[in-house]
Amino acid sequence: MKAASARAVGLLSAATLCWLSPGLSAAALPVSVLEGTLLDRPARLEVAGLEAEAAEAALRSALAEAEGAALLAEPGGDAGSGLGRLNAAAGGAAQTVDARLLDLLARTLDFCRWSDGAHGPLGGHLYLLWGLREPAASLPAASQLESATRSAACSGLQVDREHGLAKLAAGSRLDLWGFTAGWLADGALASLRAAGAANARVAVAGVQRAAGPGPDGRGWRVTLPVFPGLTQPLDELWLRDQALAVRQRQDRPLRIAGEAFAPYIDQRSGRPVEGVVAVVAATETALDAEALATALFVLGSRAGEMRLGVLRPAPSVTWVLGSANSVPLLSQYRWSALKTR
Repeated sequence: MKAASARAVGLLSAATLCWLSPGLSAAALPVSVLEGTLLDRPARLEVAGLEAEAAEAALRSALAEAEGAALLAEPGGDAGSGLGRLNAAAGGAAQTVDARLLDLLARTLDFCRWSDGAHGPLGGHLYLLWGLREPAASLPAASQLESATRSAACSGLQVDREHGLAKLAAGSRLDLWGFTAGWLADGALASLRAAGAANARVAVAGVQRAAGPGPDGRGWRVTLPVFPGLTQPLDELWLRDQALAVRQRQDRPLRIAGEAFAPYIDQRSGRPVEGVVAVVAATETALDAEALATALFVLGSRAGEMRLGVLRPAPSVTWVLGSANSVPLLSQYRWSALKTR
């Protein structure tokens, strides 16, 4: 591995660029890699088969674009057409929203309705109560949870794509936890493709999307984590023109008054989910993969499977069920279809 010169890119990450020789076979393509930070989590962009200078330009441009998009999606941000502006205008007039963010908001509402309100874009007050963004001093009171749960209803957000507007109901707060990483990965991959990098992969905070045949024609290799209670990685996969998201209890645990909770909250009850260790979901786009994995973490395997049959393209899903201190139970939906692609 030979490290190229590195510099800070944009506002959110100090990026490092490397040139890798995969060593998989004599015909394997060289891979250019750019590592940085998005959403305070590691991000990795890879391009196979491009000349080094062109690959570096494409990678840096894609990461810079993703950083700008991440600013738009900050709940308390001050980007003029971003989420922070919408939150500040809750209960007031409809606001002009950046077209990329407006598309994202529309898709989050699709998932909110599909999950019957279990996971959507309006859980901002619940996340504040449970300390997702900043530490919480104490467990939420029942009255606080009741109010915050009401504010998370899907009806609290209206999106007018024709006129580029969005309107947030009084008392509601947007937070795109469970959506943003996939959205950024999709955007970065689109940027790489536009720059001529058709064989590429982008990974952000446990979500990744791959395009093309990978370095040696088999796809892009993914080794799933060793989840609590297991002694080896759950599986090894090869992604090609597909996305995959892993959501697990320890992603960003909520720690309050000496207790720890999963960071995925059922927005109907206002409480963190129990009994699920992790969910892995694969489908065409990274946004959909992350949103699915998060919603299915909240819904659980029984209620989740009942809803999966209506989705096209049909996703592949694995639930890892149980507690962190026991041998988990696996529940799978069309997992073999992913393995045999």
